[in-house]
Amino acid sequence: MLAEYNFCKENRDKIEKTAKNLYEKKCNSSEEEFPVGKIVIDFKKVEEACKNYKK
Repeated sequence: MLAEYNFCKENRDKIEKTAKNLYEKKCNSSEEEFPVGKIVIDFKKVEEACKNYKK
């Protein structure tokens, strides 16, 4: 597990950049523009569920 931690620590900037890019594309593109979005989690649904859970 330490190896995984070290990998994430060493690649933090790249991981964050990729995650932000994926989030933006999934939230702001149609399936035609971003076909990979079909297999990516629906961030908006998760965010809405989190908001409702807090209430």
